[in-house]
Amino acid sequence: LAKGLFSAAAIQSGACIASTLADAKEKGDLYISGIGCRVGGAVDEASCLRAKDAKTLVESAFTGSPLE
Repeated sequence: LAKGLFSAAAIQSGACIASTLADAKEKGDLYISGIGCRVGGAVDEASCLRAKDAKTLVESAFTGSPLE
């Protein structure tokens, strides 16, 4: 659908900080543990995260979180 419409692209909203898959998994594991959702399985962890309110999820990601 978009083939031929673009010849280049530019990042204009800040730096692109990429991490390895291993680093991303480690940060995700730390976040899940820090928010109290390390319950022993992806399905259970997803259910736990869904049960958290948005304020808790955001605050855990930006203040004193294991992601720092």
